[in-house]
Amino acid sequence: MQVQSLKGTPHRCPWSYKNVSANSRWLAEHFKKELADDLDWKLKEFRKTIKRKFKLRVSRWKVYRAKKHAHSEMFGDHKKQYARLRDYCATIMLKNPGSAAFVMTEVVPPSVNPIFQRMFVMFRAQKDGFISGCRPVIGLDACHLKGRFGGHLMHAVGRDGNNQMYPIAIACVESECKESWHWFLELLTTHIGSPADMNWVFISDRQKGLVETFDVLFLGVEHRFCVRHMYANFKLRFKDKALRDIMWVVARAYEIDGWSQKMRELQVANREAYDWLSAILANFGQAIIESDQEPTDLIHPYYSIEYYCRAYKGMVVPIPEEGLWVQTSGLPIQPPKLRRRPGRPRKLRRKSADELVNNDVVTRKGTITHCSNCNMPGHNKKTRKQLRQVVYDALNCV
Repeated sequence: MQVQSLKGTPHRCPWSYKNVSANSRWLAEHFKKELADDLDWKLKEFRKTIKRKFKLRVSRWKVYRAKKHAHSEMFGDHKKQYARLRDYCATIMLKNPGSAAFVMTEVVPPSVNPIFQRMFVMFRAQKDGFISGCRPVIGLDACHLKGRFGGHLMHAVGRDGNNQMYPIAIACVESECKESWHWFLELLTTHIGSPADMNWVFISDRQKGLVETFDVLFLGVEHRFCVRHMYANFKLRFKDKALRDIMWVVARAYEIDGWSQKMRELQVANREAYDWLSAILANFGQAIIESDQEPTDLIHPYYSIEYYCRAYKGMVVPIPEEGLWVQTSGLPIQPPKLRRRPGRPRKLRRKSADELVNNDVVTRKGTITHCSNCNMPGHNKKTRKQLRQVVYDALNCV
């Protein structure tokens, strides 16, 4: 019922900004589209929009609950999704025979239900395509998961004949450490073959626990590091930023003319840096010079069309909707415990010292500050009074 008109005494009641019917679920339903378009919609802006549209004042916690309900509606409930992980893995192996999908859990008292710890997935098409058609090089890396429960995503990636990334396997683990890398590499090599028998060559960064794992698990297996770590060593010896920039251009060059031009620039700029880099890059060129074969004969068949077709011969069968998954037995898996670090959460990733910087962003790093009053270096207008006080105190002490 809604009052259209009121006869008799004039209505002078003030406007009420409260409405008990406007709860968090009602707000989530009305602003579902806006929250889907902007997942990071600020609570302050959300409250302003509610007040402007409905003339309502809602608390900050009610708006927070509304966002939570909307996210659950869009992405599903975490607890229900973790409970069906066994069903999901069983469906993968049913639709893609020969694939590998495992869930590792732990029981932490007083809880009786198992708690999620790790998960490993490798499709049969990925495994067969990598073994039969890709170069015997495996890249290993891990990244942070920014979801509610955190964790790390580990992955093994190959390269096809067209130098494109070829995913092999992934794993979701609780943290990046020696134990998790040992678990992931054992499962990986169990399904694609031993590195000693298959002559796999691994390339990676110096992740936490990964180098130690290779010393224990794959002693003597080729384990190389990427150009980024070569750059880190190069930077320790040669401090000039121009030389470091030339090295990155040389590493990314895919044409002989461009590569030769940058190498000549490096030779003119710094002969020692040129000799250091040339010694690393000289192995393959020396092999061609000393061989009686044609350079094209030294190219591996992995770069042929035949091997490229082998890599993509298989097919990954899509997984059906959740209602058609395989029903497995066992206690439901619980989500991992929330791990909150002390302090305010970081919004931007902390970049390492040898990571490329966006040159389009202008910063004051490395510049000398000058005072706008006295034009002297080393301080600004705000800190000038403090500097004068320090000098005054020093003179009085003398």
